[in-house]
Amino acid sequence: MDLQARFVQGIERAGRHWLDVFRREQGDLPALRRYLGHALRALWWCSERGDDPTLTADLTAAIHHPLLYTGQWAEWEPCLRRVVVEIGPLVDLERQYHLNHYLSELCFRLHRLDESMALSQRNLQIAAALDGTVRQIGALINLAEAYLNAGSYDLAASHAERAAALAEASGDRVRWADGLIDRARALLGLGRSGEAAALLQQALDLSRRAGSPTYQAKALNILGHALGAQDLWAEALRSYRQALDLLKKSGDEVGQGVVLGNLGRALLELGRWTEAEHTLQEALRVHQFHGNRPAAEAVRERLGELSRLRERWESEDHTQSRLGSSRM
Repeated sequence: MDLQARFVQGIERAGRHWLDVFRREQGDLPALRRYLGHALRALWWCSERGDDPTLTADLTAAIHHPLLYTGQWAEWEPCLRRVVVEIGPLVDLERQYHLNHYLSELCFRLHRLDESMALSQRNLQIAAALDGTVRQIGALINLAEAYLNAGSYDLAASHAERAAALAEASGDRVRWADGLIDRARALLGLGRSGEAAALLQQALDLSRRAGSPTYQAKALNILGHALGAQDLWAEALRSYRQALDLLKKSGDEVGQGVVLGNLGRALLELGRWTEAEHTLQEALRVHQFHGNRPAAEAVRERLGELSRLRERWESEDHTQSRLGSSRM
């Protein structure tokens, strides 16, 4: 065997090793985090020099969500894009769908909404060709979330409603909950917080019955928004804290950062400024560590709001003190 063939065999042996590890330890995010650098290097080599596109696509699928949840988005994006562009056309439609879905998820988090929507629209076509209900639901939810971020709430609500109906019909409680959560987010954008809260309670019940702490946390987080929109900030605070506890148990650090930012907002609204500041600073630290720039900027704005409130309060307090002294 020549050296080139032995080299390619070694690359693919490493790829299969890390694919086995990530499949075996799926769900154990703290354990997988230790291996991500090794697996990512193996994937680079497989995509550049390997002869097995199926192995490359499957290794991409195995490491995508651990990378997504640990927030290594800037490092993951060029590798994932390379796989989608160069390996995607070489694999079956099922794997093409998943590769497009992963890049759509990442583009959504990086606020590249037009690209995220285009990938999801392509996946709707693939899902129709494969006659796959689960795949249609995934594409519809991705589109709903992209429209939410773009502020197109009517379109988001429509896509989320379709996703929830398909999931309900197929008995998929997790995706049914996900569709309801996104529809509730759209209703919040349209100012219909009461209806949103009712949908979120339903989504929370579904995710609990499905045994999904991830979607319980997602429902609780958005429920906090709905309660806050009704000025029920003490209830919102409890909802955010429950979501945070669930995310700590699952090891989702990126999600923890998002909820910490919302928790800080609730504390700010309740006038608990010192707690709010500490919580927002922790949220900022998490977002900066994981490279979540849009979320970090939102937290900085909240900290600026807190600083302005304090300055105004101190100015008014000093004015009252001076007035009191002048009357004596």
